[in-house]
Amino acid sequence: MKRITKIFVVICTVLMIFTSTVSAVSIPSNNGYTYNSEQEVITAPVSHELIKSISGTTLGVDSLNDISDIAVYNDELYILEKKQGKIFVVDKKFTLLSVLGEGLNLNSPEGFYINSQGYIYIADTGNRRILKVNNNGELLKELLEPKQENSLSTVEFIPQKIVVDKGERLYIVVSDETNGIYQMDINGKFLGFFGSVPVVPSITELIWRFISTKEQKSRMKLFIPTEYSSIDIDKDGFIYTTVATNTDSEMRDYIKSKGSDKTLAPIRRLNPKNIDVLIRKGSIPPAGDLIETVDWKADSGNASRFIDISVSENGIYSALDSTRGRVFTYDKFGSLLYVFGNIGNKKDEFSKPTSLSWWGEDIAVVDYDRAEIKVYSLTEYSRLINNAVYAQQSGDYDTSNNCWNKVLEKHSGSDLAYIGIGKNELRQGNYVKAMKLFKKADDTVDYSKAFKKYRQVIGTKATGIAVCVIIIVIAAIFIIKKIVKKHKKSEIKKNPVYEGVKYGFYIMRHPFDGFWDMQFENRGNLKSATIILVATVVLNLISTFATGYLFAPNKDDGLNIVIQGILAVLLPFGLWCVANWSVTSLMNGSGTFKYIYMYSCYALTPFLISTPLLTVLSNCLSLDEVALYSIVKTLFFIWVGFLLFVGTLVVHQYLAGRTIATIIVIIVAMGIIVFLFLLCVTIVQQMTDFIGLLGEEINLRL
Repeated sequence: MKRITKIFVVICTVLMIFTSTVSAVSIPSNNGYTYNSEQEVITAPVSHELIKSISGTTLGVDSLNDISDIAVYNDELYILEKKQGKIFVVDKKFTLLSVLGEGLNLNSPEGFYINSQGYIYIADTGNRRILKVNNNGELLKELLEPKQENSLSTVEFIPQKIVVDKGERLYIVVSDETNGIYQMDINGKFLGFFGSVPVVPSITELIWRFISTKEQKSRMKLFIPTEYSSIDIDKDGFIYTTVATNTDSEMRDYIKSKGSDKTLAPIRRLNPKNIDVLIRKGSIPPAGDLIETVDWKADSGNASRFIDISVSENGIYSALDSTRGRVFTYDKFGSLLYVFGNIGNKKDEFSKPTSLSWWGEDIAVVDYDRAEIKVYSLTEYSRLINNAVYAQQSGDYDTSNNCWNKVLEKHSGSDLAYIGIGKNELRQGNYVKAMKLFKKADDTVDYSKAFKKYRQVIGTKATGIAVCVIIIVIAAIFIIKKIVKKHKKSEIKKNPVYEGVKYGFYIMRHPFDGFWDMQFENRGNLKSATIILVATVVLNLISTFATGYLFAPNKDDGLNIVIQGILAVLLPFGLWCVANWSVTSLMNGSGTFKYIYMYSCYALTPFLISTPLLTVLSNCLSLDEVALYSIVKTLFFIWVGFLLFVGTLVVHQYLAGRTIATIIVIIVAMGIIVFLFLLCVTIVQQMTDFIGLLGEEINLRL
């Protein structure tokens, strides 16, 4: 028992060394950062630089203190000034061209939209109406509030943002409206709500509401549908929207689900059928900053809040985060291209950003508190990214690869560049090269696609070789059996250790007889059982290195993974044996620690088959076939669990019900042992810190 105690202490000590608390990573305040495939903050070159700040002073007008929205048409920037009810038109030289809105009697307009013909649609918020004017500011049509009996909405019609499609259907974001986006035709007829998302409360919430009193229900959070914060439309007529009402916990759930829960999506792309078709294939869904990278507390307001969105002509879209004043830009696949902006007092930082718009290749952002519009141009780094994306979309793979390689020269850790080059190599049939690039970027999805293509090529070439190898192996097995039969009395057969290891495979097939004979007929032995345990550890260790990339994408070649590979078997095994002996001693179990150890070792025998099999499968299967891998792995774990159950039943002479209860108690005991160990470690650490502080205090006083 002393030896066992020493071994257990050593294992726990090693575990303590490699167990550490994860601290939050702060997001840098400068512009140069992005996220890698492991959702970690990494530095990146600056993507944008400030080239101009447009204000009333620079334009030579009296006041520009209440900018509510901006838009771009014919390479000219249109600025909607809320307080004056005017639209200022600025050219690329930052010169004021004209002022529109005189005679329209605008009252605190919040948003506007300019279509491809140059018609301007204004959400005249204070007057609760929509205006259509030409590019000279002349009124063409006035649309008043839809009748409530048509919309069935109880919310007052206060239009804030507006876009118009090619059929001149109007999509209007109304303040506090949770039924969705107002959809109207050009004559003011209400067509229905667009983008509405049905709210489905969880079963727990429904049960809790059912059993709650009226007073408790009145204090509960209502099931409120989505309220949109901004809207834009792309050249194909798809509606882009943002949601800024999600809580921190909801944003955290959305990011963890990798964007699969679309009801929590802060950015959406809605087709004419009101279905969110935004592609989210990036390692991180379009959600802004990750909450895990900051000091996170529930509902603390740390999550990104998108208040505006702008789509470029090439399908790249940028969203404005009001939490930290960031502008996040994504490609059409949902991959983060770059980030810039920050809340601060510097010239190129924001005080309170409220709106943004693409202006050619530049991005204009309204800084409301400073009453100015900051215009940012691309740096060489971000220009290369954009050119690579555009070339890739048009099928110019040589140009795309050239741009991506230049991106890597500026940012060697760019997963985006590796994936971009990998996709080009995949299209050209260079599967091995593509796989290497996807592996560098930790992109398992695209790696799987390349692997399947490569497997098809190899399978076609290796069919004949595989048939020959199978014939040779079958012949070799037949010859070996013949030789073994002629040497029945060989020394290998008489070796008790060999016979003991071989007995483990008999127990796999006949567990009840096998464990009975082990305890009462002295079949099997301690050395053989230990060899099975050691073999399981060695195979698990080999598996940690040899498992295919798709099934172990984040493995590292180093000391840490060696120790993890060993502890993954020895630590639970040691806890099981110690807890088993402790519990069964109190529950009148018949087995001694020796037999507990032996039957636990023999129960691991299926791993001697499953570990090599799963290692081979992991190098032959793609992500589409992961179910086969999981089924095989689960079946072997069930097999091991069944052997442990039978071993506990036979060795301790229990009935089935008592065996189940005993195993449950053993598992609880394992948890208690771990808890007590961690408690002891914490106490020792606190004592060590106290003694250290006490020593420092004594030295200071002396």
